[in-house]
Order: sequence, then structure tokens, then C-alpha cells
Amino acid sequence: MQICTTPSCTNTAAYRASKKPAYCQECIDRVLAVGGLKREADFTKPNDFLLTSCLTCGTTAHYRFYYVVQKNMDLEKTCRACFWRAWYRDSWDSYGIGQGAARFKTLEEATTFVQEHGYDLLRVIPGDVSGEELFHVQCQYCSRIQVKRYGDITWWCSCSGAKKAKPARRARKRT
Repeated sequence: MQICTTPSCTNTAAYRASKKPAYCQECIDRVLAVGGLKREADFTKPNDFLLTSCLTCGTTAHYRFYYVVQKNMDLEKTCRACFWRAWYRDSWDSYGIGQGAARFKTLEEATTFVQEHGYDLLRVIPGDVSGEELFHVQCQYCSRIQVKRYGDITWWCSCSGAKKAKPARRARKRT
């Protein structure tokens, strides 16, 4: 039995850790809240993907707990929908131009593009201008929900199922 790492907390930790901090369920929820997230599923292990929803925009996505901890240390909100929308806005302020690239004419085009790269499209998150849309997607292989930019979609999911499928799909397209 391990005690929560948070100073003055005497609760039992939700998991065991030897080198990294171990937190109780209450403190896990506090860490997530600092990152702008709310837990939507039971916490299992800090390296497992945890389904969360953003306290600002409501977008659901999976994040590893240690990723949230790192973003908190970086003083950055975890939600990638909020992060990338702010990043696009900042590029206009900083450089006078946007960073967006894709301009799908129809939802069907966007859906096809996303599916060709191993995802199912949950919704398109509109950008401030055309080309800055974000894609709320779910991996067809591991079911992880993520928010991706156009260019990020082409890298596929990092799961083992997508890694195995990626070369096979590329080979089929060439023939």
C-alpha cells in the first residue's frame, strides 16, 4: 500500500510507482482539473490512455495521466482542441498569416481523408478561418479519441494496430 504523493494527503494512492509520484483518485482529479480536464472513465494506470473532457470546450479525448502532469508543469492546458485553436490564432498575431492547409469542400471529403489514414471522423472542429479546422477522430484500431490537425492525420495513430495497417494500405494504394 502506497500513500498519495501530494503533501498533506493521507489517502491511499490509486496505483503503485517507484520512481514517479503516485496519486490518489481525489488528487488525480485535481491534477486533471489543473490541466483543464475532467475524468470521464475510471483511472487504471498512469500510462494508460484516460478518457477525459475539456472543461473549456467540452471536447472528449484520451490522454495519458503523465502527459497531463507534464503539460501542467509546462503551464499549458492539455486539451489539444483548445491548444491548436489558440496556436492558429497566435500565428496570425505573430506572423500575419495562418498555418492552416486543408480546405475540404465537403464533409464527405474530410471523412474519406480521415478514414484513409486509419481514423473515424467524430466531428470537424471549425477554425477561425478556412483551413484551420481540427479533426476530432477515433482510431479504427485502438479506439483512442484524439484531436488532430490536417497534417497530423497523415502520421496515423501511434498504436500498434495502425502501425501494422499503415504499410499494407500504402502498398494497396500504389497498385
